[in-house]
Amino acid sequence: MTRPHTKHGLHPVSRLMERIEVDFDSGCWLFTGPLNGTGYVIVPGFDSKSERGHRLTYQFFRGPVPPGLVLDHLCRVRHCLNPYHLEPVTQGENVRRGARCNAGLAPYRTDVKEIQ
Repeated sequence: MTRPHTKHGLHPVSRLMERIEVDFDSGCWLFTGPLNGTGYVIVPGFDSKSERGHRLTYQFFRGPVPPGLVLDHLCRVRHCLNPYHLEPVTQGENVRRGARCNAGLAPYRTDVKEIQ
């Protein structure tokens, strides 16, 4: 197995963890660095390929994302990197859940803090 490398010489998750503040009320691991235009964390990943930060932390702490699925932020906070606030779902389900919140309805999960 080859070691991941970046121009900074650190594993991408190590670099992410240096810039996280934990919100103890929600359990969110909030990234304090720059975000992309839609509010997600983008970092150079393995072999200098850009990745979303939440995918990197999920894969590091919980394992691979099943093929054909995307990660849904149960907390609805796009810059949260807590892998236990993420659930693999189909793209369609992710869109439905997001639309429900955007419509002002209750989020899909209200017990996110308990699954920290």
